[in-house]
Amino acid sequence: MRWQEISSFTGYDFDDLSIEPWYATLMGYTQEDLEGESLAPYMTLAAHRLGITTKELLEQLKRHYGGFCFDEDAAVKVYCPYSINKFFSPLAAKEFLVDPNWMPEFKPFWMNSSHVSASLQAYFCSLALSQQELSVLSRQEFELSYDELQEGSCLQKVTPQQLLVQSGYFSIKAITENTKGKPTDDRCYVCGVTNCEISEKFFEALSGCGVSCPSDKAQQSRKGQRRSRSRANATGL
Repeated sequence: MRWQEISSFTGYDFDDLSIEPWYATLMGYTQEDLEGESLAPYMTLAAHRLGITTKELLEQLKRHYGGFCFDEDAAVKVYCPYSINKFFSPLAAKEFLVDPNWMPEFKPFWMNSSHVSASLQAYFCSLALSQQELSVLSRQEFELSYDELQEGSCLQKVTPQQLLVQSGYFSIKAITENTKGKPTDDRCYVCGVTNCEISEKFFEALSGCGVSCPSDKAQQSRKGQRRSRSRANATGL
């Protein structure tokens, strides 16, 4: 849950920076980080093993691990640091250097670390949501107002939509067209599943509740991995 775990009677004496634009890059790698000098050797090595260009690798990394947004202007997106680190960490191992057949894989590192499918499934089932409500979630997109994004604590009722955004499974995608240019408090936001890593596990959880809704993004993710492996095999790397 968000930082707002406070007493009903005492209030709080610090500022909520959750979606302040100035701090929007604190919680993940930026595009500039991935294209910078620090990761350049690993980018080149991973792309070479996969038989793709570094530009194509960047696109794959964005689809799998990017998309997190902690910005009320919906302008700054960051990558999951845990998954990026796990993706590149084997490239520094001796086993990788001596085994030419080893290929980097776009695994759901962050999602697997918390066994999230089972947790989400248990949460959805505990809510006793109707099939219609579950189907709405399966569409991967909904709108929340600025106030709804800011609400939510153990002292309030939290909707599934609010929880999905606050936990990072869904993220801000854009400001709705009819509220662009309005003061922050009057804005509404389009929120969607954050990336391919999350999409596949999210739909595993929904399918466990009896919702038949294969994820387009998850399917694209698997196709992307197969293309990468095929190109790597074709080049003999």
